[in-house]
Amino acid sequence: MNKNKIRHEIVSSNPDIEVRFYLSEDSGSYVAPHWHNSLELVYMMEGSMITQFENNVRQTLRPGEFSVVNPRVIHSVTSQKNKALVLLIPGALLEKYIPAHDFLEFHVDMHPENLVEVTRLERVKKIFTDMYIVYDVRPDAYLLKFNSLLYDLLYTLVHSYSIRFTDKAVH
Repeated sequence: MNKNKIRHEIVSSNPDIEVRFYLSEDSGSYVAPHWHNSLELVYMMEGSMITQFENNVRQTLRPGEFSVVNPRVIHSVTSQKNKALVLLIPGALLEKYIPAHDFLEFHVDMHPENLVEVTRLERVKKIFTDMYIVYDVRPDAYLLKFNSLLYDLLYTLVHSYSIRFTDKAVH
């Protein structure tokens, strides 16, 4: 990646919630190398996309899979026609509830072999889709349910899908 063409993306939250959350319907696009202070999760419902990271690692996302892009990680995205749920959790929210979040890196294995891990992954996917249903339908007190699902998702990510670094200089 050409370091001169990398941009910092400012992520603004939805007006009623502390995160950016939306259904993306993409007919095919390219997002140039960028970074942001938010934790980014994309859950692919239809179609596919490829995320390219600065270390030349490429991740292909297919239906039923989700990706996690850690805060401050440079990445670009090439999308085929797709429909995906996108969640960006600002660094300030992470700091509020996970004070040591700067020492965590999140990784999710989309194809676990262990039955316990498969079950855990399916639960995370259900939380993600339930967030969308609640936010789309907006029943009475939807903010309570949405936030409870968001916090459940974050709790699961921290406890099941994070690696803690004891020294920031390690990575």
